Amino acid sequence: MSAGGGPGKSGDVLTPEQRSRCMSRIRSRDTKPEILIRRALFARGYRYRLHDRKLPGRPDIVFPGRRTPDAGR
Repeated sequence: MSAGGGPGKSGDVLTPEQRSRCMSRIRSRDTKPEILIRRALFARGYRYRLHDRKLPGRPDIVFPGRRTPDAGR
């Protein structure tokens, strides 16, 4: 038996169309908290790279010379 109580039910209260619309609005980049952190860091003279694909997990902000990733979600 699945979590929804019956065979084949997912337990989701939204229709697939509603779930798709909700999920399409969730962003992984350029969120408001991330932009606020980036502006503050830049104003203080810190320089960084964004979403470095070479690192595991692709952190939001990477300070290349410092080896300090930051996930600002």
